[in-house]
Amino acid sequence: MLKVLRGQIQRAQEELAEKLSQLNQEMDDQFIFINKKIDDIEKLAKNVEKSDKDSMEDKEAIIERLKKGMLTSGDVLHIMDNLENGERLDLLNKLYDLHYNFNPNSPKISEIEWED
Repeated sequence: MLKVLRGQIQRAQEELAEKLSQLNQEMDDQFIFINKKIDDIEKLAKNVEKSDKDSMEDKEAIIERLKKGMLTSGDVLHIMDNLENGERLDLLNKLYDLHYNFNPNSPKISEIEWED
């Protein structure tokens, strides 16, 4: 009977050791996963920071070209991309009016016609 009991205790210890080993492996895997996610987040934060810096430099360059009266069509498109729909319509109307103020002999149209 004592031999049977020792055998059961030994099997229980082996099972616990196996489960502990599995838990340790799962924890190691989770730590690896978490560290990878932290690295991904840090890379993303650096990219956002660089993008913000590049965006600020682009804005400053556009403002300088605007002050010099040298705004390009690319600048206008960049500005339009960063506006809300209502703001875009406002800007288009102002550009339309501006065009006809500088070109009074151009025939006025009631709507802007877009090419497909």
